[in-house]
Amino acid sequence: MKLKLPPINYSFFTYFIAAILGVLLFLYLDADSRYRYILLSLAFVFILSTSCFHALSFRSYRTVLWPFILNMLLILAFIIANGGTGNAPFFGSNNTSLSLFFITLGFNSHWYILIENQPISDFSFLLINALLSFIIPSIGYAIGHLYTTKIRQSNSKYSNS
Repeated sequence: MKLKLPPINYSFFTYFIAAILGVLLFLYLDADSRYRYILLSLAFVFILSTSCFHALSFRSYRTVLWPFILNMLLILAFIIANGGTGNAPFFGSNNTSLSLFFITLGFNSHWYILIENQPISDFSFLLINALLSFIIPSIGYAIGHLYTTKIRQSNSKYSNS
């Protein structure tokens, strides 16, 4: 009897692996700037390549959008818990919005170096991370989709003759 494993969303899996590595890097390795750049480049390449793999294995586009959907849900929960799009209070009784901010920051920790020095609000920070989780996998999927359409075109050209 052959064991059949359930299909895995590799894009979501890779995003979680990059997030875990980012959190571990910041918490335990006293994140030197060169390690941050290595993490950023590895996360970019891994997420781009797994999104391309999804297109090459003829999966739908929505499979690469799950990190973006999770980010948008976390941002919506942040807006509701914070009572708007302002900064989350660090001291006070509303720890839910601060917790949601840190959860989203941890989930997008591999993109942190891109926007760490920008003078932006908490909501803008979360929104930029969400947009990055949409743009990077979409670019990878587009590259894979273009490649598969070229393969299909070249195969159909030879099969008609």
